[in-house]
Amino acid sequence: MNGNNVDIETLLALSPSADPFRTSGVSQGRDAGWLYGGQLLGQAVAAAGRTVSNKQPHSMHAYFLTPGRFDRSVDYVVEDVRDGRSFANRRVEAFQSTDDPILHASVSFHAPETGASHQRDAPPRIPAPESLDPAHGSTYRSGLESSFDIRRIPADLLSDPDTARRGVWLRATSPTSDDPLFHAAALAYLSDFELFLPALLRHDLLGDGVMATSLDHALWWHVPARVDDWLLYIQESPRTSGSRGLAYGHFYTLDGTLVASSVQEGLMRVREPA
Repeated sequence: MNGNNVDIETLLALSPSADPFRTSGVSQGRDAGWLYGGQLLGQAVAAAGRTVSNKQPHSMHAYFLTPGRFDRSVDYVVEDVRDGRSFANRRVEAFQSTDDPILHASVSFHAPETGASHQRDAPPRIPAPESLDPAHGSTYRSGLESSFDIRRIPADLLSDPDTARRGVWLRATSPTSDDPLFHAAALAYLSDFELFLPALLRHDLLGDGVMATSLDHALWWHVPARVDDWLLYIQESPRTSGSRGLAYGHFYTLDGTLVASSVQEGLMRVREPA
């Protein structure tokens, strides 16, 4: 089952398997023929999480090794790296039709604890999501629109020539599972949505003459959040050099709570004229 209209719960459900450390997932379409990276991130978290008890993901570090194809399912192999009292770690590799992985990820899980808590920054003052028009189509057509309401924030409200800041409201279009692992995996899925775009926009590098692809991706879940509630995703690019760019992302709830942070490095290579 592959195509643009795969909903988020089907995408992250993964196939039943007698071996919990091996599973597969359906794919979600993309006009260019390549797999949306967020699908791999979300499914990798879901695959790792089904092998862990009484803990939730708190960090993920992943490398996109080669582009995946949206017309093929993805196989996931999970390795039990460590199971401790407070933390567990899983290594996940994703494959499509060959022995060469398309994604390598490490996901760390943490048992709930109480402790010190602070948040340095509040989100920018921006319009409420209901006051903005729904987006129709994304710059990177990921299939995400089949499950999420997307409300982009006007650029003039977030303009920053030094960081090329952007912002978008995101919310699942229908109520979803109450499983915390599902929401953590869905947040990983969302975290790749146009995250690298500020780096490209900063240099006007959108179009057929540019090769742009994600290289690696990191995500930290600070506190639990639901993807069927509005989430504000603020994105910026503080640095580009050597045909590579860095992008930061921060997810906030409606009340301004920072729930997750992401970092991504991507390739932004200008093709030589033929």
